[in-house]
Amino acid sequence: MEYPIHRHRSVTTGAEYILVPKCGCNSMRDAINRSNAGGSRVPVNFVFTFVRHPLARFVSAYVEKVQTGKVHILMPKWKNHLSPNMSAAEFLDFIVGFPHDQELLNDHFCPQSWLLRHVELDFVGRLENVAEDWKVLMERGLPELPHLHKTPNVKPWQDMLDESTEQKAREFYRDDFDRWPGWWK
Repeated sequence: MEYPIHRHRSVTTGAEYILVPKCGCNSMRDAINRSNAGGSRVPVNFVFTFVRHPLARFVSAYVEKVQTGKVHILMPKWKNHLSPNMSAAEFLDFIVGFPHDQELLNDHFCPQSWLLRHVELDFVGRLENVAEDWKVLMERGLPELPHLHKTPNVKPWQDMLDESTEQKAREFYRDDFDRWPGWWK
């Protein structure tokens, strides 16, 4: 089973953004949309995405989607197994035990590398370095990046995950750590 690729194109610059949830995607879509005002159409000539520390992304998705009860909208079939009262460790156990061979896990929770498996990228930025990395895209004609939709009340992942949960999360998100070695501790 393959994850769909969500492409957002700047028709005036030729840049194409591959969306990865919980990596500043609302801000990036806004910048792409603003870049499409006026100008002539240019074919795609540069494909980019942004990724985030896998454990920080997991915690952000957990806080925004699970603790608020929104996960039922994203995964209605599993609503009887999910509760806003679940701990991060319990939710991680749920996604680790999810039947990945039978159904796609919601893209807010799966490893980023799964979403980008079949995409050739010219540039991968890191959310942790977005101010600097976005300059590369501004040089290609994209506008400044707004800061939209910050998930409130998200503690650092180190404060949310105990040692055994961290190890389990690192194992589940191993593909991300392996695809971008040295980017995160």
